[in-house]
Amino acid sequence: MTGATARVQALVARAWQCAAVAAAGPVLGFGLMAASQAGVIDRRLAFEVLVVPWGVWLALLGLAAALLALVITLRGTRKAWLPAVLAVALAFGSAAGFGWLRQAFAEAGPLDVTTNMADRPGLGRALLERRMAAGGLDPAALPAGQGACAVGASLPTQVAPETAAWALRQAGFEVVGYGVGRADGVRQDRAFGFGHDAVVRIRPGQTDVRVTAREVWRDGGATCRLARKIVQGLTASP
Repeated sequence: MTGATARVQALVARAWQCAAVAAAGPVLGFGLMAASQAGVIDRRLAFEVLVVPWGVWLALLGLAAALLALVITLRGTRKAWLPAVLAVALAFGSAAGFGWLRQAFAEAGPLDVTTNMADRPGLGRALLERRMAAGGLDPAALPAGQGACAVGASLPTQVAPETAAWALRQAGFEVVGYGVGRADGVRQDRAFGFGHDAVVRIRPGQTDVRVTAREVWRDGGATCRLARKIVQGLTASP
């Protein structure tokens, strides 16, 4: 093996090392998502301590590794183009993903949202038992106040239970029961497993919605968005 050949092989190997460094961020993110979904690690620890701060630093490290891989390809050997392209794709994908997480969940939105602040719909017994069995907090323990969440007021109409169930499904909830006077639903975040419970209370001439997070976390306004989706579904049902 000539010296030139050995140098090229060393540069290609270095470029592959850069790609491995760029892959560290995505591996951490997806690994912790899977672990939190499986209950191996606490979801708040996975998100607030490990993913957001460490993920951002790993994304920055990945960008530096991708830059080095490009330098190796452009100034060293063109045979390193494959690991260089892979490193760039992984680094920019990781930076975009962690950047989105950091921005989307930077603030804590309201965790208990309803269309009727004066008379909040209560969670049914079956729904409450399911919530507590999953480790969720009693809704009364959640911070009060909806802040700037514009969810609207009570609907001045009595919707059918089937319509309420349809609106819950449209908002991404699993319907766990519906009938005279109410419809109940549960939803679990696909990334880290954070949960929400929802109830649509139906009375003569009035329908109310309530969505509650199962635990205190920086949801980035997810509870408010889910409540609005249910209300929109109720008003736009077929």
